[in-house]
This record gives sequence, structure tokens and C-alpha cells, in this order.
Amino acid sequence: YNNCCARRVGIESAYALIKMEDLLMFEKLKAILVEELSLNADDITLSAELVNDLGINSLELADLVLLCEDEFGIEFSEDDIHKFITVGDVVEFLEQQA
Repeated sequence: YNNCCARRVGIESAYALIKMEDLLMFEKLKAILVEELSLNADDITLSAELVNDLGINSLELADLVLLCEDEFGIEFSEDDIHKFITVGDVVEFLEQQA
């Protein structure tokens, strides 16, 4: 019984850490969106659509990509950028590249 509980706690702890990492990446991205693109912090959620909800245009999206490349030390391909519909899509991509 103790082993089983220890394993379960271990798995739950690992799951909590993954979620914490997602939250930290979201907060970093949110800071970029607020500070660099002058968006309202209250509007930025994981489900917020970059274009429809946040009003990001193609030039601002290009700026966001460059800012993320600098901040996180990764490169985006043209195909990657076209997959970004929501803030959550960007967070997920950043997490995968980290």
C-alpha cells in the first residue's frame, strides 16, 4: 500500500510540475504581449485567439515571433507560425522547444 501511494504521489507531483512549467511559460509570454505589444493583461488567456480576441495583426505576430526567439533562444519556422491560433498554441510550442 505504501509503495502504491508513494508512486501515485510521485506521478501527481510530476504532473503538477508540468502544469507549473506551462503556467510559467504562459506568464512569460503574457509579459511579452503586455510589455512589447501593449495588450491588456486581462484579455490574455490560454484560449484567447491572437487575431480575433487580441487583435494581433501580421506585423505584430512577426514582432512576437522575433521577441520569443530572443527571449527563449529558439527559432520558429514559417509552418510553425501558421499553426498559432490561440495564446495556448504559442505556449505549447514554446514548451515543446524548451
